[in-house]
Parts: sequence; structure tokens; C-alpha cells
Amino acid sequence: MAPGRGGSVSLSGRQLLIGLIGGTLISRMFCVRPQAAISEQERHKAASALQVHRNASRPARPSDHFCHSRDFKPDRGRRASCMFRNICVLPKDGIGPENWKENGPPAIDWAYIVSDEDELAPQIKEEDIDFTLGVGPHSSDNRLHMRPRLVTASELDAMHPPETRSFVPDLSVLLYEYNNENFGHALMDIALPVYSILEAFGYEEAAFNAFRYSFPQGVGFSCDFQAFIGRGGTKTHAICAKFYKMLSVMLGLAPVSAEQESERDSGHYFSSASINVLNATQLQATCFDTLLVGMSQYSDDCMEGSHGKRNNTWSNCMTGRQKQLWDFRRWVMGNVGAVSIAPNKHTIVVTRNNTSRGLRNIQELVDAMKSSLSPQIEIVQVEWPKLSIREQIEAISRATIFVTPPGGVSYISAFLPRWATAIRLYSGDFGMDWHVMNYLGYIHAEYVDCAGGKIDIEDVMHRIGRSIERYEALRTNAAEIDSLPFEYLRISHRNQSTAIK
Repeated sequence: MAPGRGGSVSLSGRQLLIGLIGGTLISRMFCVRPQAAISEQERHKAASALQVHRNASRPARPSDHFCHSRDFKPDRGRRASCMFRNICVLPKDGIGPENWKENGPPAIDWAYIVSDEDELAPQIKEEDIDFTLGVGPHSSDNRLHMRPRLVTASELDAMHPPETRSFVPDLSVLLYEYNNENFGHALMDIALPVYSILEAFGYEEAAFNAFRYSFPQGVGFSCDFQAFIGRGGTKTHAICAKFYKMLSVMLGLAPVSAEQESERDSGHYFSSASINVLNATQLQATCFDTLLVGMSQYSDDCMEGSHGKRNNTWSNCMTGRQKQLWDFRRWVMGNVGAVSIAPNKHTIVVTRNNTSRGLRNIQELVDAMKSSLSPQIEIVQVEWPKLSIREQIEAISRATIFVTPPGGVSYISAFLPRWATAIRLYSGDFGMDWHVMNYLGYIHAEYVDCAGGKIDIEDVMHRIGRSIERYEALRTNAAEIDSLPFEYLRISHRNQSTAIK
């Protein structure tokens, strides 16, 4: 007799043999095949091929799953990561305003398919296959907490016949966007979690489909949410459009040239074909060959959502991820076509924008650097929004020192070369973003308190000199060191004079 749901399994040798011969057990097993590295062009070609067969239908097949990081708390699905085979997302009957309000129920259904005659199906617990589409603090919102229900193949066919269903072959990743109009969030709350879940299941070099869940009200401060409340008007709309194209390039879903393409759908930020949209109000029943979900713990601040503004505590969200963060850096650089080469001369890059977060004398600092260090050291001021993501990464990857205010613009620090220094200037929220910068295992971060928005020029120049010395002392054993001779300036900490070594 088959055990009840949640019961234990006891199979005799004869039952096991029959199951193996009949394929019952085999149908519930799968393995992750190692993926060979592919070039940028091959990845984009493969990604395009994945899109072609999306509307092809096929008979329902039993689902399988493999999840990790489940604990024993009742809400463990909010922290788990899962790979599903043959799972289906279904439109939900009677959806309305109650599905959009905060912490309301999800606006879509999920079907975990079991065979009518499958004796192992009763052991599958619905509380062990739930997951969240949220990242960081979004993962606590019930609207993103998905609870697949067990559905037999015949029940699915009765509800949604094969000819009405869409099927997505190969590999897919489903996410919910977290504040994509800010580069720091796009990088660490979307791109990093996507890379992390691909890596976790052995697919970091594979081509994949990307899907983004969408519903009218959205969760703050996603682009959905900002459009719903009318925040920022056309300006925010344009920023979202820009960052969706940039995100597609960073994830390897579109060629670098796609970032410069005009919008096809009246400028709507959902028009990028590189990231498909699961729209709760327009959803067609869709089954996935292989689907990766559950990235709540893969962002830079787990479920805290503090942006690192609380610097009187500690965080374990980035602990032990230093090798992964370096690999993520190389993965994104490969996707955008940038090459990681150790600099053979010192370059100081300075963030230049209209506000600079209240720093009143940033130009005075730049003038002091040029006066003391040029021409031996190049001083480059960069307005990041005016550059493509490839140009941004290439510019910062050649810098040995990066001088910047905090916030989203400073997250380009992730692409600094090993042993470089980020000198961070604060007119307020001192220490913000420490929860990322202190855990990038390949760079050093300096935090400068610029009370009242005034930069202490002498102090920053001293830090620049120390940064040069640190880079020289450490780079001699760096794996990326070039064979070319390296000439550099050593700045005296005592008198700020310079001399060529």
C-alpha cells in the first residue's frame, strides 16, 4: 500500500526492481550535465534558438525537482533554491485587486505534475516544493511566494489542453525585478542572483531563457511598482528602459549592440525580447523543460534591505562568496565583451555627475590630483550614464584607484582589477554600501567622512598615495600580472611630493 503524504517509504527488492524496469523511479531522477564554456556569439545564438520554440505544445510529463538550502522553519520556501523539470505556470481564475495589494495571494498558479498511477507521488509535500520569486526583502512578500499544487497529467489536460499550452524548452530562469532603475540594484539584486543560481546548479556557462514575473501594482521599488504609482514620470520610465537593455547585455541574453537599439514598443521598458515577461493578467498556461527559481539569499543584503546604511552591525550575506564574486565579475565582463587585463600603469577614475551626493568641492580634488600626479598618472573623470555598460566596465577595469560618492553609481567598483582601491566620499549616510564593498575580496575600500559636503583634500591625497603603495606591494604576486615593466609614482605621505621610482 502506498504511504500517505509525508510518510516514509519502504520498498522491497522486488518492488525496487519492478520500479526500475518499469521506469517509475527512473522518471523521477535527473542529473545536471556539465556545460562546456561557449563564446559570447555562441551564447547569443543559442539564446535566440531557445526563444523560437516557446509556443510549441507537448503532452504533460511528470515533474521533478531538486532543491537546496531548505531549513526546518515553516516558511523555508522563502530561502530555498530549486530546479524544476516539467513544471507549469497557470493563469489564475478570478484575479483582481486583492491580488495586487501588499501581501495578498499570488496572481498565478503553479502545477507540479504527477502521474495518475505514480506510487511515489503521495510522498511529495507541497510545502517542500514552494519557493519565492523575491530577492532580498521582496522575498517576504506573499505575492511572490509561489506554492505549486500537485496536479495529475489528466487533470492538467482537462484544464488546459496541450494545444492551448505553451512549452519552453531547455533552461530557463524566472526572477522578479528589484529596483532595476538603479545600477547597484540591477547588478547585485538581479544579475548577481541570476549568476548565483546558474552556478549553484552547474549552468553558469549555459545559454538560458530569462523570464520576469510581472503584475499590475508590483512590489516597491520595482519598475512595475514605480509605473503603477507614477513615480518619476517619463524620466523613471526612460531609466527603466535603459537598464532593462543593459541588464540583458550583462546577463548574456543580448549582444552588446542591443543596448543602443531604440525601443520597439513605444519606449515601454518591457519591449526587450531578451527578457520574457510572465504577465499575471495575460498569462497563457506555460510549461518549462527546466526552470531555476529561488534567489532570495543570493543578493547583496539577503533579506535585510538596509543598503548597508546600518554600519553598527554585521552581515553574513556576502561571507564566503569572494571567489564567486570574482567569477561573477569575469562572467559579466565576458558577456559584455570586455577583457580582464591587469593595468600596466596607474589610472585614477573619478565619478562625475551633477549632484555628486552633496560633495561641494569634488572639482577642487580633481584639480589637486592633476596638479600633483599628472602626466605620470592619468586622471579620468567619468559620467557613467553616458557610457554603455561595456564602456563603463572597460573604463573601471583599467583603474587602480576609483574616487566616488556612494550609491548605485559606485557599484561599478565590482569591476575594478584585483588590488585596486575604491575611495568612497560621504556627505551623509556614512558607510553606506559597506556590506558589498567590504566583501569584494579583490579590492580595498576606503571610507571618507566629508561632513557638510566638504572633502578634506589633503586626507584624500594621502589615501591615494597609500593606495598606490598597496597596489605595488600586492600586485607582485597577482595572478593577472603582465610581463611588461610597470612604472609608477610613489607619493610621500610626509610632504605630498612625488618621485618616479
